[in-house]
Amino acid sequence: SIITTDIRMPNAIALDDLTQKLFWADARLDKIERCELDGSDRVILTDAVPQHPFAMAVYGEYIYWTDWVVHSVVRANKFTGADVVHLRRDVGRPMGISAIYNSSFNCFNNPCRVLNGGCSQICKLDPAGSVKCSCNVGMVLDGDGKWCRTAQNDTKTCNDEEFGCESGGCIPYHLTCDGVFHCVDKSDEFADYCATRSCREGFFTCANGRCIHKNKTCDSVNSCGDYSDETECPCDEQNNFKCKSGPCIQSWLRCDNDPDCPDASDEMDCPQRDCKRELMSLMPEINKGNLFINCNRTTACIMASWICDGQNDCWDDSDETNCTVTHEHNRKCPEFTCDNGACLSVEWVCDGEDDCRDNSDERNCNVQCKDTEFQCSDGNCIPKSWMCDGANDCADGSDEADHCAKPCTNEQFKCNSTGKCIPQTWVCDETPDCLDSSDEEECLSRADQECDAPLSFRCANGRCIAKEYYCDGESDCGDNSDEPPSCVLSGLVCPDGKFTCRNGRCIPAPLICNGHNDCGDFSDEEVDNHMCSNASCVGPGLFECKNSLCISESLTCDGENHCGDYSDEERCNIDECALSKPCAHNCTDLKVGYRCSCLPGYKPHKVFPNLCVDLDECTEGVRPCDQICLNKHGSFVCSCQANYTLRNDGRTCKAMSHVAPQLILTNKYYIRKMDFHGNQTLLVKNLTNAVALDYDWTEKCIYWSDVTTIRSSLNRLCEGGSAQVLHHHMLTNPDGLAVDWVGRNLYWCDKGTDKIEVSTLRGQHRRTLITKGLREPRAIALLPQKGYLFWTDWSDRPHIGRAGMDGSDQKNIVTDGLGWPNALTIDYEAEHLYWADAREDYIAMCDYSGNNRKVIADRISHPKIKLHHVFAIAVFESYIFWTDWETKTIER
Repeated sequence: SIITTDIRMPNAIALDDLTQKLFWADARLDKIERCELDGSDRVILTDAVPQHPFAMAVYGEYIYWTDWVVHSVVRANKFTGADVVHLRRDVGRPMGISAIYNSSFNCFNNPCRVLNGGCSQICKLDPAGSVKCSCNVGMVLDGDGKWCRTAQNDTKTCNDEEFGCESGGCIPYHLTCDGVFHCVDKSDEFADYCATRSCREGFFTCANGRCIHKNKTCDSVNSCGDYSDETECPCDEQNNFKCKSGPCIQSWLRCDNDPDCPDASDEMDCPQRDCKRELMSLMPEINKGNLFINCNRTTACIMASWICDGQNDCWDDSDETNCTVTHEHNRKCPEFTCDNGACLSVEWVCDGEDDCRDNSDERNCNVQCKDTEFQCSDGNCIPKSWMCDGANDCADGSDEADHCAKPCTNEQFKCNSTGKCIPQTWVCDETPDCLDSSDEEECLSRADQECDAPLSFRCANGRCIAKEYYCDGESDCGDNSDEPPSCVLSGLVCPDGKFTCRNGRCIPAPLICNGHNDCGDFSDEEVDNHMCSNASCVGPGLFECKNSLCISESLTCDGENHCGDYSDEERCNIDECALSKPCAHNCTDLKVGYRCSCLPGYKPHKVFPNLCVDLDECTEGVRPCDQICLNKHGSFVCSCQANYTLRNDGRTCKAMSHVAPQLILTNKYYIRKMDFHGNQTLLVKNLTNAVALDYDWTEKCIYWSDVTTIRSSLNRLCEGGSAQVLHHHMLTNPDGLAVDWVGRNLYWCDKGTDKIEVSTLRGQHRRTLITKGLREPRAIALLPQKGYLFWTDWSDRPHIGRAGMDGSDQKNIVTDGLGWPNALTIDYEAEHLYWADAREDYIAMCDYSGNNRKVIADRISHPKIKLHHVFAIAVFESYIFWTDWETKTIER
C-alpha cells in the first residue's frame, strides 16, 4: 500500500506517463490528488472540486473525470486544478472515461534515467515532467540546483561511512572515485587521492578501484559497475540468473533484448525475436528491404551488412567468426556474376569502379577510348578538351600530368597556373578561358571603353560593374579595385541591429557566430571576436590554473608559483593514468594532471569530461552517408534506398539502372544532354533565352521557359514530337519551373508577376497558387511524396519558402544568411534540400523544415571550387552539379 491516510473512497485513478505522476480522486472527501508513483509528495488540486468523481483520465496538460452528482464530463488543468470546464452536461450516469490519442510514450524516456538527471542524489520529476533534484537526510541542495552538501557546520567531523570534501561537508564514502563529482569542489575525484587510497574497513575493493559496502556484494546487482562484486558468488538460480562468465544477475534481466552479463549469456537460448516486425515501426525507411536479421545465438538484431565488419554486433562475436572463409555461390546472374556471387548490370563492368567489392568487375578490361577522348592511367576515358585544364578529371590526375607543361606557339597564350595554351584571340575578351583568369589580367586597353555612368564603376582592369557593388565587401572587379582600403577606413558605422564587418559591410546581428561566413571576410566568425569566444584556456602548450589564470605549460612543476595558487605545482610527476585509470577511454599523462580523450565514434560527456558517450555521426557534423544513416554505439552504418547499392567505400550509393545517367542543360540558345564523360547531344535549337528546365521521364518530355522582353513562354518537347507552346499569356520572367511527375502538373514561378502558378502538363486548367510574400521568386522544386512545394526568392528580403502543392500552409523556412538564392533542388533519397547563393557564393543544405543547415562549400573556404555565380543546381548519387554564369561552366 502506498497511500493509507486521508483517504475514504478512491473511485478514480489515472497514470500520467509523461510526468510520471499518479492522479486519483476521492468521491467521499470530494478531492483530486497528485503524487509520486511511490505515494510520496501528495498534492491536492485545490481549484478542482469534484462532487462525486467516478473515473479519470490524463492527456496533455489536462485531467478529465466523470461526476455522478453534477452528471457531467469535466476537464481541469492537471498542474493546478484550475481552468475547470464542463465538456458535457446532463449525462445520465457517467462512468468510465479514457483519453485516446494517436501517440505513444516510452516509459524509459524518464530524464532521471539518464545520468540521474544530473542530480547528485535524488532525482524526481516536477509536475511539468522536468527534473527536480533533492537530497538525502542531512544534506541540502547547493546553489546550482543539482549538487548536495551537508547542512551541518564545517566543524563537524565526518564519520567512517562518509568522505569529507575539502571545501567542507560530507558525502557517502562509496560515492568517491566513481567518475562523478559529488563534492562541490570535486575533491572526491582528485586523481592523487583516488590513485593512492585503499578501501576502508567494511568496504569491498572493486576491480576498477571503487569502494562499495561489503553487504552490496553478491546481491545480483552490479554495484561496482564492472561486475567484480558479483563474481565467485553463490547464485540462487531460482530467483537469479548466473552468467557463464560468473556474475549473478536478477532473473528479470534475462531475455530482455539487452545484454546485462559481460558475455551476453543472459541473451542466449531465448525465444527468437521478430527483428523485421519489431524494428519496422522504429526505422521504416530502412526496413523496406527487410534489412534486419536475427543473430544466431543472442536476441540482438543486426543488418546483414554488419556481418564481418570488424565489430561485435551480436554481443557474442558470432557475426565476426569464419570471416575469412570463401563461400561458394552457385547462382548465375542474368548479366554479370561477381566472384563473390553478387549480380551486376553489364554497364557497371569495366567502368572504373569496384562495384563487386572484390574488383572482379574491373579485371581483364581493355577499354578503347575514341579519337576525341583521352585515356586516363586507370583506363577511364574523358574528352580531350578536359586535358590540362587545371582540374583533375581523371581519378588519378593523369590528365593534368607533366605533359601539360608544353611550350605555346606565337599564336597562343600560356595560362599561368596550368600552362595550358589558348588562342591569343581569347585574351582580354572579357571571358576567362584560363582556370586562374590570367588571360583577362592587365587588360588595360579596355580603359577607353565607356561605362554607363553614373550607374557604373570602372575597375582598374577596365571592367564595368554596377555602382552598388563598390565597397560591398566582395571583389566584383576581379582585381579588388572595387574594394580599396578606403572602404574600411571610411568610418562606416552600421545602424542598430546590424554588425559592422571588418570590410565595412553591414549584416544582421543574429548572423554573428552562426558558423557561416556572412561578412565575406570571416570577421563575424573569427575566434578573436569576443562574441564568439568562450574565453577558455585551450590550445597546445597552455595550462589553466585553478583560479582560471592561463600560463605556459613549460612553467609547471618548476618549483615556482606561477599560478598564484600553487595549482601549477600540485600533483607533479604522478602518472594518474597508470595508477587510477581515471578516463573511460584514452588517458594522456601530463606534467600536472592528465587529459582524457575518447575513441573514434565517441565524444566527451558535457558534464563529466572523463566519461565518453556515443557520438551520433548521423546527426552531428557532416553527415557521413549518401542516403540512409543508422547510428550504432561507437560507430554508424550507411545503407541505400531501393534501386541503389552501397559502393565499396561503405558510404556512397550507386544507382542500379541500365540507363546511363545524363545531364540536360541549356545555354540560352540550345538544350543539350550530356553524359558524365562530357559527350553531348543537341536536343532543341533556335531558342531565344531558355532559362528554366525540367524533364518528365514518364512521357519522355522536356519542359522549359523561354524568357524575353517581348514574349516569354513555357514550352515542351516530347520524344518523337515537335515543340509546343503551353503558355505565353501573362508571363514576364518565368525563371523557375518544375514537373510534378505524380499529379501530372507543371509548376512555375514568375519574378515579373510575383506569382507561383500551376497547370496540367498539357497546359490546361491554369491556376495561380501563391502571390503573398513573393517579390523575386527565382527557383522552384517539388516533393510530391509529402505534398511540398519549395521556392527561392532573392528580393530585399531573400528567403526559401515552403507550401503545400495546393498553395496552402505557406511559410518561410530559411531567412538568414541569404543574398541571391538562385538555385534549388531536392535530394529525394537522403531527404535534403539543397540551394546555392549567387551573391554569397556558397552551396548549402537543410532538411525539409529548414533545420540542420550545413554549408557544403563556399568560395572563400574552397577557392578551388568554382562558385562565382551559380545559376542552377542538381543532385545525383554522391555529387552536386551546377552551372555558373561567370565561369560559363558546368561543375561537379
